[in-house]
Amino acid sequence: MNNLNSVLIEGNVTVVPIRENEVDGKLSKEVLFVISLQRFYKSESEAEYIQEITNVLVIVGGRQGEVCEQQIKLGNQVRVIGRLMNRNDRLAISAEHVEFVLPTESGEKKQL
Repeated sequence: MNNLNSVLIEGNVTVVPIRENEVDGKLSKEVLFVISLQRFYKSESEAEYIQEITNVLVIVGGRQGEVCEQQIKLGNQVRVIGRLMNRNDRLAISAEHVEFVLPTESGEKKQL
């Protein structure tokens, strides 16, 4: 029986997309970027809000990786659907689908 391994996260890009290390003089087809997830909650002992920040490594391959590398800028909000994986003793997300929001000239946001 297979276990369910599916993740949906949404956050802001904190490290711009980069190609992974060169292999034999060629760039890898995988693109890496980091998103920051923010959570606010109220402490029980005091009436103040506490901010919790988690940074997550996202790995995108193929044509979708190329698009992410070209379009995603620092601070953009993205939604990632994928699966958890272990990458160099660090938990990462292998993206199957990435949605991102680009600002337009009028200041509105457009979802792609």
